[in-house]
Amino acid sequence: MFAIAGGREDLEGHDVDFEHLHNMEKHIIHLKEGMDAIISTVKSLQRDHGDLFKTSNLNGFAPPSAFPVIEKDLEYILNSFQGLNLRIRSLETRVKNVINLVGGLLRMPS
Repeated sequence: MFAIAGGREDLEGHDVDFEHLHNMEKHIIHLKEGMDAIISTVKSLQRDHGDLFKTSNLNGFAPPSAFPVIEKDLEYILNSFQGLNLRIRSLETRVKNVINLVGGLLRMPS
């Protein structure tokens, strides 16, 4: 967060790289949007997969043996992306805290 060059010298001789902080926050927003889209897609895949192999669609045939494996794989993938999403949201909170801290320190009287 603090850089040697390209910032504003204010905090005890450190340069605050505001552009870097802004870019980090922007990238986190893009990651959150991407994660939300991925999670939505996986949920849709789960729903469509379940609908495709409903008993009523199989005309009396048993579902393919791969059906439960795929079902479990999709659940694992969904859980993995939900975990990543939680980490990204935590990172967002930490970056916002740093930005608020830097902003607060800059507003303090010298």
